[in-house]
Amino acid sequence: MNRVIRAAVTAMLTATALTSASALTAGTAQAQSARSATSTAVPSLVHPEILAHFGLAEGQMPENIVLDEHGAVDLTFAGSRQVARVDAADRTRILATLPAPAAADGANSPVLHFPLTTGLVRTPDGTLYALYAAGSSALTGLWRIPAGGSARQVAHLPGDGLPNGLALSADHSNVYAADSVLGAVYRIDLSSGTVTTWAKGPTLQPTAQLTRQGRRQRTPPPCGGDASSAGRIPTTGQLR
Repeated sequence: MNRVIRAAVTAMLTATALTSASALTAGTAQAQSARSATSTAVPSLVHPEILAHFGLAEGQMPENIVLDEHGAVDLTFAGSRQVARVDAADRTRILATLPAPAAADGANSPVLHFPLTTGLVRTPDGTLYALYAAGSSALTGLWRIPAGGSARQVAHLPGDGLPNGLALSADHSNVYAADSVLGAVYRIDLSSGTVTTWAKGPTLQPTAQLTRQGRRQRTPPPCGGDASSAGRIPTTGQLR
């Protein structure tokens, strides 16, 4: 389990690292000082180490991450349209590369102007589900990657949106996809691929360049928030 935690910390630090790590260190130091005015040494909370190197020039920018009980780490590479696995021996293997959109479509991907893979979840049978913002309605949506199989699109989402955060329902029958541009949360049936707008409204609309990163389904009722606000979304889908 310690190795899994180290892998998670490393991949997440690789993605957004320096700013978050600096803020965490500063916050920890202030908290320690407040608790003990006589203490001058601030113990380190984490000792990150590099387990795998990724190709930034090839677009291998870690975006989302899921762990398994055996120490493997699955993650999306935003800029290369890939889903990859780092195994317990720290070896990286590409599980799937999603199809490239037409050049004009990829350039029209909202905000970032390139096609990117974002949210990622795994079901108990080992199947991975990834979100893809391709800039076109033909490719933007939810993609399924079965263990040992090829990627296949199971649901379409608006091409002018940016599906980002992804969460699995408690019974593993649905996923919830949050759109950072359109200010919506979609429920997607994993069996049929049916998409339902589960939550949408003025409260969810973007107030900054990127907002609704995602939401959690582990402990209902789930919550949602953006750059300037936070809200609770009960299972009815009505934000409050």
